[in-house]
Amino acid sequence: MSDDHPMSGTNMPPRTTHDVDLGDGHFIDWLYYEGSLCGGVIVHTTTKFESGWCSGAFLTDDRYYKACGRTGPVWSLVGGQQQPTLSPSLLCHCGDHGWVRDGKWVRA
Repeated sequence: MSDDHPMSGTNMPPRTTHDVDLGDGHFIDWLYYEGSLCGGVIVHTTTKFESGWCSGAFLTDDRYYKACGRTGPVWSLVGGQQQPTLSPSLLCHCGDHGWVRDGKWVRA
């Protein structure tokens, strides 16, 4: 089985500021559910969309899925929100693929 899980998202322009700059045109904006961290959105540059941007979400806590009566992939987060390492890798719907390791984007 592959470690790759597709992220869902849109190609809408990103916010002007982000929670974490991962480098290589990739950023994280953290998401919260009922006041607790539950995942994030990876925003990244791309040439595949006219806006020049793409994004995809990942969850680090399955409480959101459970509240919606759904299941789905959950990423492991270590290192905290400022120097995150996420596992497994992240595969965006646009084809962008890589890892978040020690707060940096590492292309696959």
